[in-house]
Amino acid sequence: MLLTDSPAILVLLPVAALLVPIALTLHIVQRARQVSEEDRVALWFSCVRFLRWLVIGTLLAWWVTTDLVHWKPRFAFFLHVHGLLSVPGANYLALIFFWLPPMLVVVICQTLFQPVYSGVRGIDWTRAELARQMAYSLGASFLPLLLVATGFTGIFGKDSFRSFALSFVLAFVCAIFFGRRLRKLLQLSPNALTTGELRDRVFFLASQLCVKLQQIYLLPPSKSRLANAFARSGRSILLTHYLLSHLTRREVDAVVAHELAHLKHDHPRLLGFALMGGFGAVAFSYFSFSWQPQWRPLFDVLFVAVPLLTYYFVARRFEFTADGTAVRVTSDPEAMITGLIKLHRLNLLPLQWGKWNERLLTHPSTVRRAQAIARLAQLSDRRVAQLLDPSAECSSSSSHYDGTAGEHYPLPSPDSLKQKVFSTEFKQSLSARSYLLSFLILALLPALLMKGLDALRIFDSDVLVFAATLFSSTAAFLLLLNFLPLVGGGRLERKMRLRAKAQAVVPMDVMCHGHATLVGLSPGPAPRIFEGNYSWDAGYLYTCGDRLCYCGEETRFSLRRDQIVAVQLGPGMPGWFRARSLYIVWRDAESGTSAIFNLRPLAVRSVLKMNRAARELAGRIEAWRTANSTADCTSGLSQLLPLPEVRAVTGTSIKDASKPQQLFSLLIIVGFLSGIFASLLGLPFAAIFDLAAGDTDYTDSYAGVSGWYAVLCSVVLFLLLITPLLLARNDSVSLPSKTPSSPPPPPHSAAPV
Repeated sequence: MLLTDSPAILVLLPVAALLVPIALTLHIVQRARQVSEEDRVALWFSCVRFLRWLVIGTLLAWWVTTDLVHWKPRFAFFLHVHGLLSVPGANYLALIFFWLPPMLVVVICQTLFQPVYSGVRGIDWTRAELARQMAYSLGASFLPLLLVATGFTGIFGKDSFRSFALSFVLAFVCAIFFGRRLRKLLQLSPNALTTGELRDRVFFLASQLCVKLQQIYLLPPSKSRLANAFARSGRSILLTHYLLSHLTRREVDAVVAHELAHLKHDHPRLLGFALMGGFGAVAFSYFSFSWQPQWRPLFDVLFVAVPLLTYYFVARRFEFTADGTAVRVTSDPEAMITGLIKLHRLNLLPLQWGKWNERLLTHPSTVRRAQAIARLAQLSDRRVAQLLDPSAECSSSSSHYDGTAGEHYPLPSPDSLKQKVFSTEFKQSLSARSYLLSFLILALLPALLMKGLDALRIFDSDVLVFAATLFSSTAAFLLLLNFLPLVGGGRLERKMRLRAKAQAVVPMDVMCHGHATLVGLSPGPAPRIFEGNYSWDAGYLYTCGDRLCYCGEETRFSLRRDQIVAVQLGPGMPGWFRARSLYIVWRDAESGTSAIFNLRPLAVRSVLKMNRAARELAGRIEAWRTANSTADCTSGLSQLLPLPEVRAVTGTSIKDASKPQQLFSLLIIVGFLSGIFASLLGLPFAAIFDLAAGDTDYTDSYAGVSGWYAVLCSVVLFLLLITPLLLARNDSVSLPSKTPSSPPPPPHSAAPV
């Protein structure tokens, strides 16, 4: 009798795989209760490694042990015998139920770790918060991966393409749903750093490295006390407030240059290739040969170990490369070393760990990185030892950029970040909602219309069904485009009004009489994109005596009548309804400063209404500007508003937002999603080939509209959507002759701040 046929082994082996993580967690928690102050760093480093492998190890152990004792086929046979698989969606519920035990164990271990977080690291998460963190994390990462893997393996088995499509859709929904809740719980909502000294310095370093940086994000302080910096996809970097508040300007420059080096060498994308390459190597070996069932547990381990070890190996090499590039661009190796030292001390990590431990981590130890930097910069061993000495003052005698506002870069206060209404999170939520709704309509509407027309049997020709679907979906999509760009405007208006009244942002008499207009403000003589939105700031515009005042969240200013050179309507966000914005050209004769900014009303529900409101606003401002009234502003708040300050603001031009390769990728996604929805609705994909080949059986017996027509219709709608974007890429206002011949803005557009 085989060992795996023993009833005791069948039960005990998977159960043991679940109990071992809990026992190890309790052991570490017990050690943490007795840890001395000098051992806290070493213990927390052990905890970091343990937490990193807790999820992977528990899920892998369950996978391997259940394959060893053949639980999964027995579980499937049990469901089949009792007729449970006949219930709609039963296969997905069975999949989740089968993996529920290890996921519950991981959640339990996370809650048991609460004394370690609070006692060793000083992070005051409650047990309930820790449980939700792990549950959301599994829902946003492991569950989608499990669904996609199930869909792909089903393609090679007896499952239909419809099952694969449904698996893909469910994985996408889980990733979005649980990911948003995890970010909200962890307070991981970044804020774009679009202006300021740090922003200007980062873009200068990016220009030195020839990196086309898109955005800088600042992660506000949170309970996790995260001190780190990240290079992100989309050519952006993220810096935590906790890190920036502890590092000097030179150290911040070095850390930023390190992250920019990752972008320069395209490390984020290459790391993805390394991960998929390791997985592909194992998958090729697994599917290319007929392996016996007893080999499955070994491949379970290889499917996890090979991609991860490959990823870690490549990531460590990339860290050395980024360090060297940062040192070369800043010429400040000591700041790079001291920045790394502070980063690890803030995160309560040791400066050195063994090479075997390093093989299971993405970063080499700080000591190894410092030694590599020293060899590159020809620093002496004695100087490196001084920098690594925790009791020594980490300083450098070399002279480098240190600004004029102190040792640290000025940062926005955490309270100001939390109080913003028109924040990065709000803009991104509006953009995500608009994109998802657009893609849903583009991909789903043609398939739904074709399925409906096919069921009604109104037409007896596929071509007529396609023509009717294309006409109907085009009309519906154009109607949607009138309202879609302003989705969420009502919520923004309510929040902005409450904030303005609570903080007295605008004089009460102006707010009460409705003389203040909620507008979106953008810098420059042409429309630009700011975090997926055509407005950089949101605030109230009103007149007070001889002053035109603006009070927003990013900037506040006022202009006299004589300082406004021109008020004119110009191009707004591109679209079929020719959205218009109000452009104001101003010039201060005393300082010689001049610039252009544009406004668009936000308290509207459609593009056509926004155009009408923009014309009315332009008429009111022009009537005020040409009036003969000499009354002074009676509001003390408005009188204190300064002139607009002209400086660089991070944004994306229409041209950069409509690159052919990006649009082609979106086209492929739309076609793929359309095919998925058509398959889920039961539209056949072979029929069009039969018709083109002159199949008489198909012609005589109408079997349904081909799903390829739905894909073609979706592609046409997508081309309809992007046509105005391509045509409007160079639109800008023409400057009046009174304006200087070479007005600002500086690089990345100029805005009144």
